[in-house]
Amino acid sequence: MKNLLLHICLCYSLIIGAQENFEQGSYADNNGNIIEGFINNRDWSINPSVIEFKTELNSNIQKISISNLQGFSIGKSIIYEKHKVKIDRSSNSLEKLSQNREPNLSEENLLLLVLAKNSATLYKYRDTNNTYFFYKENDIIHSLIYKKFLTLDNKIGENNFYQQQLNTGFKCSNGKLLSSSQVKYTESSLIKFFKSFGECTNNQKNTFVVKKEKDNLFNIKLIAGFFINSFEVDSNTRRTFDYGSDSGFLPGIELEAVFPKNKWSVFFDARYHNFTGEGNIDVFVPLNSETVSVPTAATYTALDFGLGGRYYVTISDKSSIFFGLNIAIDFISDTEIIFNEGIMGNGISTDFLDNGSSVALGIGLGVNINPINFEIRYHSPRNTLRAGTSETLYNILMFSASYKLFNF
Repeated sequence: MKNLLLHICLCYSLIIGAQENFEQGSYADNNGNIIEGFINNRDWSINPSVIEFKTELNSNIQKISISNLQGFSIGKSIIYEKHKVKIDRSSNSLEKLSQNREPNLSEENLLLLVLAKNSATLYKYRDTNNTYFFYKENDIIHSLIYKKFLTLDNKIGENNFYQQQLNTGFKCSNGKLLSSSQVKYTESSLIKFFKSFGECTNNQKNTFVVKKEKDNLFNIKLIAGFFINSFEVDSNTRRTFDYGSDSGFLPGIELEAVFPKNKWSVFFDARYHNFTGEGNIDVFVPLNSETVSVPTAATYTALDFGLGGRYYVTISDKSSIFFGLNIAIDFISDTEIIFNEGIMGNGISTDFLDNGSSVALGIGLGVNINPINFEIRYHSPRNTLRAGTSETLYNILMFSASYKLFNF
């Protein structure tokens, strides 16, 4: 139990430490200088006003506020730009709606997330209450106006002025532009409109659109590697004996479901491993008052099923490190311990290991270099014998590489 708690605490501390997710990026200061480094990607659900920056992964964290930057980017898909915009902070929550149909606009400097860009740029800003959209054309920022309000008969009305703004601000001569009346005040609908504007103006190939990661991604992986294991028996009727260590080839297969937004994944895998060890135990024979050496051997064969989770920390576009925790269940087959006690007149004595299952906790550490995961995984000691006979300590350390065959 102490070992189990130790493993849990260790893995917990690793995961907590992994919450800092610095990725390659850059920011522009107020003089227009581009500073390269690493930015803590927090997958912001609310637009940030401060970023955490490192010049190197092992350097100190610098906190850079919106007043000291013009914008920043992480990789190729996350771009924030600072702009002075007019924004209506009125809440769209039902209990806070007013009867004022018109927006109450005030000017603020905000970091806006770029959603799409061609000859015009679409932005998003989100605070704790609302989501707002803006667009820039000819270096002028426009607030796309949408507001809920209460009508005189206490019904919910909507000011959809943004549709009129799209209709007057975006013109297309070939008729390919999506009708503004069909555009909803949502991210996906507005991006669709901007893509149609790109087609209309022959800028479709130059249209930048934020790549949305899939809600989940299933990977099928083939596992190959090797293991190092050890086996020890503590018998009620015989001496404690350490069968030493063994090693061998580790084959397996894995199904992993990845959730990109928060870098977590869950996995289920199956791995085959075995153990063979032999030696001699010194046994005292009362009949002739002497100690004799008794041969003993142990074999253990199991199919290991693991169910657990991983946390990935991105290092670059193609690599990351990960920490894992899993429950491991060994399904044991045809395995035994043999003591040759013929010297004492008892013949061969056999303790069969439980042909059911045994459970352990596994912790893992690895690196992903797409499409391969390299992992070191350790399983806590487990007892593999039937209750009421002897006790065993079976340990295993696995070194594996898993290759992504395909995903869906």
